[in-house]
Amino acid sequence: MARISRGRTIRDFVIGVTVVPSLIVMVWVGILGAAAVYYDDQADRSISEQVAADTSSGLFAMLDQVPLVGTILLIVATILVATYYITSLDSGTYALGEFVTAPRKSSPLFRVVLVLSIGTVATVLLAIGGEAVVDTVQTGTIIGAFPFSFVILLMIANFVRRLKKRNKEIRRMERAVNDPDPDRVLVPNPDGEGFTEPPAEATTVASRPAGVDDTQ
Repeated sequence: MARISRGRTIRDFVIGVTVVPSLIVMVWVGILGAAAVYYDDQADRSISEQVAADTSSGLFAMLDQVPLVGTILLIVATILVATYYITSLDSGTYALGEFVTAPRKSSPLFRVVLVLSIGTVATVLLAIGGEAVVDTVQTGTIIGAFPFSFVILLMIANFVRRLKKRNKEIRRMERAVNDPDPDRVLVPNPDGEGFTEPPAEATTVASRPAGVDDTQ
């Protein structure tokens, strides 16, 4: 998400990542929920019974009651669910690969190995104990990740602090980083707060064209 959001403002990021998806989900849930209630009344509570037995079957149970286009919607829903899991696994392995191999970029072969490993572990867990084992692993993961929530709170506090310290020089640096110019040179500030551009008359090794010797 950070890669594709480079060059956009915080407002653009929040609207594109939080506001718009939330509105789409609300509309989606409202339409499907209202349709499920309607068809559940028409089918003498058969949808409710299937949901009580298996929550994941609710969407397909409702679409099965839709006349004329119900079969087409079932196929579309199946494809959407499959692409959701595929893209989630792809983005998860990409992020995990970047964390593991940082600062180097993870190779496609390494991400393939991660996908195969995750799939193998999930298959073994389902074969050994079914959904109960997977639920136990999910619960353990949530409990283990709980302390990290405090790290997230510290990151939020630091983010707010840095936003309050933004000045004209920092904004200029952000524009230079987000919209890089191949001829622009950035050097670290002496106080350690970000980067700055050297004076125009300054001649540094970083600002010289490639191939120019220091002894010349």
